[in-house]
Amino acid sequence: MRIDPGILNILKGFGMSLLLTLAIELPVAAVMKTRGWTEFLIAALVNILTNPLVVLIVYFTMFRFPAWRWPVEIALEILVIPAEGLLYRAAKKSGYSFPKPFLLALVCNLSSYGFGLILNALR
Repeated sequence: MRIDPGILNILKGFGMSLLLTLAIELPVAAVMKTRGWTEFLIAALVNILTNPLVVLIVYFTMFRFPAWRWPVEIALEILVIPAEGLLYRAAKKSGYSFPKPFLLALVCNLSSYGFGLILNALR
């Protein structure tokens, strides 16, 4: 079975986006005093939950409504911060070590989004 090259590129984009997000946000979480393997697993799962959905919506917007790409992307990035903050806060209430969950979500997302912008500008 042969996979369409366009679909393959989209899947590669999803994979690279998630891997780069994890490569940036997990060390940032460590700097922000997130401790323990379980906490890092939770942080990875939070990103596995949010990243593909954001990337899917951005890709859809890029292909169907190119003029709306940046407003949609920025709005999604802003919305993902409180969403991830709520997930980290729920984990904290369950006894996991997430000091300042909303600040963690903010710094992690600003770091990965900023790095992504720089990386795309260098391509």
